[in-house]
This record gives sequence, C-alpha cells and structure tokens, in this order.
Amino acid sequence: MHDDVCVSAPPAWWWRFEPVWTALTLFAVLVCPLEAAGELQLDRAEQAWLKMHPVWRAAGGPSPPFQWTDERGKFQGMAADYKRLIESHLRVDVKPVAAASWSDSLEQLRRRECDLSFLTADTPEREAFLLFTDELLELPLVILTRSDEQHIAALRDLAGKPVAITRNWPIHEYLKRDHPEIPLVPRDDVGSAISAVALGNAEAFIGDLASATNALETLGVGNLKVAGETPYVAPFRIAVRKDWPEAIPILNKAIHAITPAEQAGIRRRWISIRQEGISLQRVLTVAVPALIGAVIVTLLVANRHLAREVQRRRRTEAALKASEERWSFALEGSGDGVWDWNVKTNQVFFSRQWKALLGFEEHELANRFEEWVSRVHPDDLERVTSEVSRYLSGVAETGYETEHRMRAKDGSCRWILARGRLVSRAEDGTPLRMVGTHRDITSRRQADEELRQHREHLEETVAARTAQLIEQHETLASVLDATPESVLLLDATGRVLTCNEVAAARFRKKVSEVIGAHYSALLPPETLPRYEQLIRRALETGTMVSDEDGRARSGRHFRTCCNPILNARNEVTGLAVLAVDITELKRAEQRIQEAESRLRDITDSIPGALYQCVMGQDGALSFTFSSEGVKDLIGVEAEDAVRDASTVFETFHPEDAALIDEKARLSAETLARYTQDLRVCHPDGRMTWVRAEAVPRRVPDGTTLWNGHVTDITHRKHLEDELAKAKAAAEAANRAKSIFLAQMSHEIRTPMNAILGFSQLMMRDAALSPAQRRHLETINRSGEHLLTVINDILEMSKIEAGRITLQPGTFDLYAMLDDLERMFRVRAEARQIRFGVERTGRVPQFVYADEGKLRQIFINLIGNAVKFTKRGRVIARLGAVDGPGKSLRLYGEVEDTGPGISTEELPKLFRQFEQTAAGAQSGEGTGLGLAISREFVRLMGGDIQVASEPGQGTTFRFELIVEQGNPATLGLKAHDDGRGLRLRPGQRPLWILIADDKVENRTLFQEVLQSAGFETITAGDGAQAVEEFSRWLPQVVLMDLRMPVLDGREAIRRIRALPSGAATSIIAVTASAFEDDRRETIEAGANDFLSKPFRNRDLLEKIGRLAGAEYVFEKLSPDDSDDSPDDQGYGAEGAVASTEAAGAFSSGLRERLHQAAIRADFDELLGLLDEAATQAPGIAGRLRERLERFDYPSMLALLQPGEVEA
Repeated sequence: MHDDVCVSAPPAWWWRFEPVWTALTLFAVLVCPLEAAGELQLDRAEQAWLKMHPVWRAAGGPSPPFQWTDERGKFQGMAADYKRLIESHLRVDVKPVAAASWSDSLEQLRRRECDLSFLTADTPEREAFLLFTDELLELPLVILTRSDEQHIAALRDLAGKPVAITRNWPIHEYLKRDHPEIPLVPRDDVGSAISAVALGNAEAFIGDLASATNALETLGVGNLKVAGETPYVAPFRIAVRKDWPEAIPILNKAIHAITPAEQAGIRRRWISIRQEGISLQRVLTVAVPALIGAVIVTLLVANRHLAREVQRRRRTEAALKASEERWSFALEGSGDGVWDWNVKTNQVFFSRQWKALLGFEEHELANRFEEWVSRVHPDDLERVTSEVSRYLSGVAETGYETEHRMRAKDGSCRWILARGRLVSRAEDGTPLRMVGTHRDITSRRQADEELRQHREHLEETVAARTAQLIEQHETLASVLDATPESVLLLDATGRVLTCNEVAAARFRKKVSEVIGAHYSALLPPETLPRYEQLIRRALETGTMVSDEDGRARSGRHFRTCCNPILNARNEVTGLAVLAVDITELKRAEQRIQEAESRLRDITDSIPGALYQCVMGQDGALSFTFSSEGVKDLIGVEAEDAVRDASTVFETFHPEDAALIDEKARLSAETLARYTQDLRVCHPDGRMTWVRAEAVPRRVPDGTTLWNGHVTDITHRKHLEDELAKAKAAAEAANRAKSIFLAQMSHEIRTPMNAILGFSQLMMRDAALSPAQRRHLETINRSGEHLLTVINDILEMSKIEAGRITLQPGTFDLYAMLDDLERMFRVRAEARQIRFGVERTGRVPQFVYADEGKLRQIFINLIGNAVKFTKRGRVIARLGAVDGPGKSLRLYGEVEDTGPGISTEELPKLFRQFEQTAAGAQSGEGTGLGLAISREFVRLMGGDIQVASEPGQGTTFRFELIVEQGNPATLGLKAHDDGRGLRLRPGQRPLWILIADDKVENRTLFQEVLQSAGFETITAGDGAQAVEEFSRWLPQVVLMDLRMPVLDGREAIRRIRALPSGAATSIIAVTASAFEDDRRETIEAGANDFLSKPFRNRDLLEKIGRLAGAEYVFEKLSPDDSDDSPDDQGYGAEGAVASTEAAGAFSSGLRERLHQAAIRADFDELLGLLDEAATQAPGIAGRLRERLERFDYPSMLALLQPGEVEA
C-alpha cells in the first residue's frame, strides 16, 4: 500500500509552474465546494450490486499518515477521510479490519478477508489478486537532508553520497537503474531511513512527501528539512478484491465525484511541509551571495569588537553555560523560537529555532536588537513597538502578545505570534530583562485569509443563486405553459400566484388577469360551492383531495386535484391545483358500462351463477361481480352480493360458512383451484346444495382474485346420500358378520383347547395301548390343524371387528430370522430353489414390537413365495433405519422369481377369501394370508406394497415402526427346556480362535464359548488370524468371511497350508445364506458353515461334532428332570449313535421317511412311523416326538447319516 509506490516522471515544467498550481488549487478550494456533486449516475446493475453488498471490509493495517487506529480504537488518517467520502457517495458501510501491520493487511486482502484498501500502490505482484481504480491521490517524492546541508537540492547533487531509502520500494529499483552513481542505504521503514540521515549515517532520504513529513513530526527530529524534489510522483489508488470487478466502475465514479476542495482539505490536514533549498539555482543565485556577504560582515564586526568581547565573555561564560544547559532541552524540543532581551543594554539572544523560523542558520543572524527591528514588516513596526512600550510601562498587565509580519531570509513575509514577559526589574521598577517566544502562524493566517475569500465568494454565489432562482421561475412558467391541462398555484388565502395559459383560457381570461385574483371570482356560481369545499378541505387536512364535476353548459367533465404546498415546518402555505379534462375518459367508461351490460345479459342466461371474488390485503372476501343467477340459487340479488359479501355467506349453513375463509386462504396461498359444496338455508325452511368452484390468480397489487361459478347439486347430493346409506347398511352387515364370526370362532376355539389339552394329558398315561395312543395322536393332530384354521379366521374377524391389538415385547430379531430360515429352507430345497434370509444395513438384534405378528407377516409372504416359485430363488430381506428417539423403521422385503401376477389380478391380492389364478390352481390356502399381513403391517404403523411382472416374479415390500429392545428383559434362555450346555468335566482344554473384524461379534463369541468352558483367542482381521493361529495352534477356528486386510477364505487357505493347519477344525461364519457361498467356503478348506445370526446350541453342536467336545446340561430351574436319556450327554458320541440309529431302518423306509420330511407331509409321516416302530421303536419314537413339534429339520438331521441330531 503506502510502503510500495509505483513512480512515474512528470514533465520538467511541472515544477517550474508550482506557484500556478498552488493558485489554481486555492481557487478550487474556494469555488468548487459550492458546486454540489449531486447523486452519482449509477445504472440499474450498479445499484443492484450495491444493494447486494451494503457492507465493505477495508484493510486497516497501520501506516501513518495514510491510516492507523488511535488509542480509542478510532480509524484515523487520510484513508479515514476518503472512507467517509466513499460512504457518503455510495451509501455503503465501510468497516476497517484491524491488523498488526500493513503486511498482515496484504495477507488479509489475498485471503479475501478484506474487500478493499484505500491509498494502495499498483504493483505487478498485487495485480495477481487485486483490481485497481483510477488514481485517488498523487504525492511527489522529495529529498530530505539535515538542516545544515546547503548543497543538496536535486538528484544530481547526490552523486557519490549515501542516500537512505525504504527497502523494496519501487523507487529503489528506479534509482538503481537511472542513477547508479548514487549509493543507496536501504532501511526497513521510513522512520529508520530518516533516523539514518539525522544521525549522519546517510546524507539524504528519498520518499513520498506524506510519509516523510509524518515521520519527522512523529520522531520529533528537528535537524532535517525537505531540501528538494525528485522528478518522480507516487500515484495511490483504491485496491479491490479480484472477484469484485463490478466495484471498479462504481468506485471510479465516486472518486471523480470528490471535489478539488475535498482533495485539498485532506492534503492540508495530513501533509505538513517544511521545505528548504528547492533547487541548486536558488542556492547559487540567492543563498551563496547572501552567505558570503554575511560571513564578511561577521568577520569585520568580530574583529572590531573582539577585544571588548573577550573580557565580557569570560565573566559571563560560567553563567551562560549553566543557562544554556537549562535551556538546551526547551530550545531543541520546542517548535517556537525563543528570544531573551536585556532591556537596559539592548542586548538580545535569539535561539537557533528563532532564526530557523525566518530561514537562517545559527551563524547567519547576529544576536542584536536591530536584527529584529530590521526584519519587522514596516507596516507593523510602529504598532509592535508601541505595544512593547505599553507593556514595559505597565499599561498592559497581562503580558505582551501580538501578531505581526517579519521578513524571512528568502524575502517572503512570515506571520509571527510574539509573546513575552518581564522576568526582572530594577529596584526602581525599571525593566531589566524580558523573555519571549516567536511562533510561525503563517499557515493559520493564510487559512483565515482563505476563509475570508471563501466568505466573499459565498456571497457572490448567493447572488448568483438568486439570479438562478429567477431564471428557474421563468423556466417554471414555460413548463406550466407547455402543460396541456389547467394548472394554478394558490396562496393560503386562495389568491392565484401563477397559472398557465390553458387555465386562463378556460376562465376566458388572460394570465395577467388571473394572477392576483381570488379563485372565487373566477369560477361560475353553479360550481363555486363544490370548489370552495374542495379547497377548504385540502387547506385544513394538508392532504391532496380531488373531485369530478360535469359542466352542463360545455358538456365537458373535469377531475380537479388540490395538492397542498408545505413549508419546512410542515405548514400549508398554498395549493397546487390541477384540472384535467376527463371527457374522453368518461365516454370510454360509458362504453365499458355498455359492454358490461351485454356481458351481464349473456351471463344471466347461463345456468347457475358466475362470480368474481377478491381477497383483500386484510384477508376479507368481497365480490366484484355476480350474475343474476345467484338469486335463483341462494335468494340474494346480484347487486347486494357485490355491495356486501356477507349477504351471500349468511345464506349458507353455519358449519359450511365457517370453512369458506380457510379454504379460500389455502387456495390463495397455493393458487390451487377452490372447490366447496355448501348447504343453502332458505327462509321457507328448505335446504339445497350448491357447489362453488373458482380458479385463482394473483393480481399486480398482491391480492388474489377468483373467477368462478356456482351450480345447484341438490339432486346429486340426494343420490349420494342414498348411496352412502346403502354403503353404510352394507358395512354394518359386514361388521355384524365379522362380529358374529369372531364370537363363534371364540366359542369353537374354547372347547377345542380343552379337547387338545386333555388329549395331551391322556397321552402321558403309560397304560395306554398303541392303538389308543394312535387314536389320541390323530385327535391331537386334527385338532391342531383345525385350531390353526380357526385362528386365521378368528384373526381376520378380529381385524374386521376392530378388536385386534398389539402385544409388544422385547425379542431377539436375529433368532426370529434364523427360525424363518430354518423353517423354509427344507421346503425350498425340496422344490430345488434357492432360499435365503438377509439383513441389509444396521439391523438391531433386540427390538420391542409384536413378535408374533411380525413373524406371521414373514411366514405368510415367504410361504406364498415358496409355494408358487418353481425355479430360481426366494429371498427375504430386512433392513432398519433410525427414527426419532428410540424408534426404528423396519423395511421388509420378500422377492421371488415365480410366475408373477398380472395387472388385472393385483387388486385381488389383499381381499379376503379371494385368490389369483395361480392360487386357485394350487388348491391351497384360504385367501386370508395377505389380507391378515396387510392389516398387521398397518396396525404396526406401516403399509405393504407389491410389485410384479408376469413371468419375472413378484416382490412384496413393507415397512413398520418398532423400538429399540432391552435384552435385559428377556431373562436367561440358555436352552429351550431350561438347561444350558457346558463341557463335560475332565476333558482336555479346547482352544478356539475367533476371527472377526467386529468387536461386538468377537465379544459375543467369547461370552458364549467361555460360558461353556472353552478357552478363546481373538483376531480382528484375516492376517492377524493367521498370525495368532501360528502362535497358539488352537483346535477350532471360527472364521468370519468378510474382513479387512485379508478376507476369511484366503485366511483359511493360508492356515491349511501351515504344517499344523491340516488337523484344525475350521467353521466359516457369515451372514450369507446362499448355497454357492457354502460350497466356495468348503472348497477353501472350511469344515462347516455357520450362518449369522446363529443359535448358541447350533454353534456348540458344530464344535462338539468337529472337535469331539462332550457336553452336560446344567439345571437352570428346580423343576428340571434328569430322566430323559436324550439330554444326558451330547457330542461326538451322540453323532455316532444318530448315524447308527438311522442305519437301523431299511434303506427304502429311510428314503420314504426322508422324502416325506422334505415335503413336510404330516399324514404320510405318521403312517411311515408306525411301520418304523416295528424295526427300531426307540428311533421311531424320537422321530414321532419331532414330528409332533413339526420339527422337520431335526427329523432330516436324524435320518441323514453323518448329521448330529437336533
């Protein structure tokens, strides 16, 4: 900014005409402030841009005198003055951004933490991130030297002399290029460079005038002066961030709007100049001869008085030395010149600063009273000496103080403020010694003179302004005459001040005759009362009033407007009256009325009624038009409807009328079509129905207008009422049927529960014969089947009767999905289709919901999919998304590749007792499953949809709301019958490696296995699993298939490749349920496959079968019994026994049993088990127990060699 300036060389003649420029500047200061800059001419785009950017951030790094922040936090300097001008012209708020240094401000500009910077030099480096305006300020680059230096006035005088400059200024490079003969002494800042000159380390300093003079004042250096100019100037501009190109033309206009007076004021305020020795020519022509003459005179005088002075100097030397020591600080630090006058001897002492005020060096001016007398301006000498005499004589008691002119060394006159005081008198009162100061007040006196001249110029301007007003009055008269309508200006009494020719012509008078007349004398008697009232109202209210009148004699119509004229105190001083001939407008209105009449005739012939309604700014509704048909519909005249909308609204039933405002407001907000059926209450007691429909649109004033029509729908409503009654009767009958069915189902279910219960009790009787047991089994089986059918019917009846309720509780969602997977896997494999249950996203293990209904939904959907799919796959998926609080939104999906459902049959899917063509052909089902599923989903806060394409398959999707479950409420369920599995005591320790990247999964495996008595090691990825296996050599590895670093299958391969890896049992663990994944994992080297989520018993069974672990069951309740041989031990021996037992049947019988179990054919299995009892009664009994529990997977496991019984 201010430390880096770009320089350019102006013409040489610029400096020769400096006095001329000074005079022109003074003229601009005095004249230009009277010329108002006015509003900037900004186009619409520039105005819009300013509105979008009302606040600007300005760089505020300190760089006096250009800018700094004072101790009160106020932004100061030249930039602050320009900031105020820019804010005034552009109506923006410029906020300085504080910074520790100007370098920090540059960084802020680079990071766009500031938007602009005042008084900034344009350099190539800054152009990379800043844009620059036109020139805002131009300062000369000057030469500073010590005050005793007399031989330096231009750059040519500096050859071979060290010159101090500010480091990295462009002037630095400029001087190196143009003046290599000048040795440069770079310094970090202006203050350091100036101090180098003051201390004698450099002969001169070159810099801009503002920084130099400010540094002199700030540092208090008194031995430096501005010795001359350089041929360079420093232009300063406003810098703007690179992405604000729109600001540049706006700021340029603001810069050009700054008047020369404002520019000059800123310069005078912040730039003080103490200039000596401007050029070598001046030194040669003036200073050198004067200096030589002064030296010669001084030598002659010194020789003459030398002998006399030696003795006196010796006597006073000691006292003078002390005095000088006391005065040295004041003489050097004060800007005033000090004098000490011995009144008796007329000897006087002039300080160095006193002499410097007149342009003299210490040795150039003798300490003689005559020196002062000779330099006082002749016009002031008599007055000044008189004032001194008056003070010395005691007339002036307050001290001596006066202003006078003194001749300086260069011949110019300086205004001096002289102050003095007697410091000693003789015993008789005679003045002995007087001490005082001289202060240069030339600038102040010049300012006073400028003010005087300015005042004179202001008076001249006022006179010119008066003439201008006269001219404007004449212009106004011309404008009035050019106005095609009557215009009059009245004073507060009603007299005409002026008027135009049109007004005078309408009065049939001349303008001169109208001016000065009272308006009452100009108007015809028949219209005078109306105009008197109009004018009186305008004068009294201070507001514009208007009226229309028809002149019968001329047939013309006029609209007259009276607009009050207010003074600065808001008082009415007159009226501006405008009378407009509206005859043609009236004729146009007449034509419009005729057209409206024709339109009304047409609308009245249309059935119903047409209307136009508008909602005002206050939300009130009113009619702007209504056809005559409204009377036939509601009994209200069309004119009454337009005059008062309440006459229409009062005819409607109160309940319907209360909704009109709400519906209209909604239609106005959304611009949606307004439709409402309304009951009309007639005075004779009749009630009819009408339908009002209207299309809204927004009008320019912001209100909403509807164009609509009203029709009679009474007959339609009667038909709808009859239809509604018929529908209500049908629904009532259906509800009665549902209630009856629900009650009857309950009546059937109650005795059926007793039948089943007692039959199960009787089966425990050991005295039963085989035939009796078979009969009881038949009764129990048939009863269970009948109870299932009744439960479905009862569930549907409860739904229809509105009696179904949720029974929520916390349950294990993983376990439920595992049950579903087990339940349908056998059936799917029997049909040679792929089946799997997948979890997508983050599905919690424990949820709080109605487990039975969620299970039933999945069973119904999966059952249908498996039943109708002949090839391909059936996939059940479940996902979850967090809801508010503890709630979750579960997403369920069942997808199959079955025959699909046609578009025509989709509506039948969720109807009761209705089936699609494929369902009817299958001969299975009641047609209630999907209807029950949809009701359950809706009861649980969701809904169900279906998407199907014939020949491609069907997908059912549902979503419902559940909550996070608390597993602590489940209780301990280690085993179905209340007992838990543990390793049989005495076995060797079994180590199991758990490899899973999820901490929670590893923790679950550890708790299950350690509670059963196993030792565990864990690994977080496949690579770590291989490393831990090599270290611990565990007997069993549980390997998750999907892990980072190294996946499970590759880890299995690497373990198998190790010398000790061949004998280890590896169980692959995954969430996938597809057979392809199982096959690939077995091929990789796994011994078995465990699906997630898993049952604890399944995990322990697989470990027991593979590693030879044996278990015992721990009692978890005092009611446990130990007489069941199946529960005494479980492990590898059990697996062998199962294999031998399965081999006890003939191969044909075992195959028929196996196929019937795959088909889940209950009746065929009962017959085959009777036959099996003759070959192996024990095994047949155990199979029968599983069949009674419908545990087909366990039956298949028992019948399949090599599988462990479940």
